[in-house]
Amino acid sequence: MKEEFKDRKSLDDYQKKIQTLREKERFSGINYQFILIEEQMIKDFERSASIKHPGDKGNSRENFIRNFLTTSGYLPKKYAVSEGSSHIISATGHTSDQTDLLIYDALNTPKLLSLDNIQFFPVETVYGVIEVKSNLNSKETVFDALNKIKSFKGLKRSKTSSKKLGGLTITTDASEGFGIIFAYDSSLKWKTLIEYVEEF
Repeated sequence: MKEEFKDRKSLDDYQKKIQTLREKERFSGINYQFILIEEQMIKDFERSASIKHPGDKGNSRENFIRNFLTTSGYLPKKYAVSEGSSHIISATGHTSDQTDLLIYDALNTPKLLSLDNIQFFPVETVYGVIEVKSNLNSKETVFDALNKIKSFKGLKRSKTSSKKLGGLTITTDASEGFGIIFAYDSSLKWKTLIEYVEEF
């Protein structure tokens, strides 16, 4: 039995068999929908390998994630996803590194500056950033993504966030924001990835 679970492909095949059986009896659920989305994204990723220019290839792969987040309906309308090259700026004037994707408050975010598809967002309205990698294949690749996330999370922000509801003002602790590394593939083992993150 252990031989069946040696690699990711075996796990995926096993999961698909379970979902197929479930589908015959009742609604397959969100898990099955994500399996289909994952398969489509992998196909798109493989097709994009024919793009020769590294920058164009990277942009197309970021767009696969952006399109999923903006068109699938899984992300509530109060959240928005950045387009093009994005930077986050603090009230002190400090700026993050360029981020691949960022998720921000769609209702309360003023774009501070938008020039030639380069956008700047105030740190207090950014929920988090996503760094997209084709393959996590080295320590340098992992550290590059983590450094970009660090440049966002290190920005000084207001300690509280206030919202007005009618005549009432509700004050809450401001979010520190999240950082995600999204990789289509990885040549590194999980143990190695964890070691690199701990070292960072």
